[in-house]
Amino acid sequence: MNEVNLYPSLLAAHLATKHLSPGGLVAFTGAASVYKEPQPDMLGYSLAKSGVHYIATVLAEKAQEFNGKVVTILPETIDTATNRSAMPTSDFKTWAKPEQIGELLLGWVEGLNVPANGSFVLLKVKNGCIQPEFV
Repeated sequence: MNEVNLYPSLLAAHLATKHLSPGGLVAFTGAASVYKEPQPDMLGYSLAKSGVHYIATVLAEKAQEFNGKVVTILPETIDTATNRSAMPTSDFKTWAKPEQIGELLLGWVEGLNVPANGSFVLLKVKNGCIQPEFV
């Protein structure tokens, strides 16, 4: 879990402090379930995602130093092949598609409805569309 979730976020944070363009955006992928409440049945995942949330919070506090913004998305479940095979009886219509997440992030990069620095954004899917909820 650390190799997949935590270490890339740590590397991205470090690179952002050195190379992010002025006004640039750093987006981390957290987890809605871990953000909302402890997940004792998924300890490794919870620890890794909690670490991502912490990195994002600390980097957001330092964002003025590198003139950037930090945002953390909190999807409930991303529609990936791995998640589908792990949860085959789930309702996939309620899952965020990677393309939808990409479109949302592209809009933010282009300046559309950009969340405030340090924001955590729940990604809920309603009627097949992502509805960001700022927390």
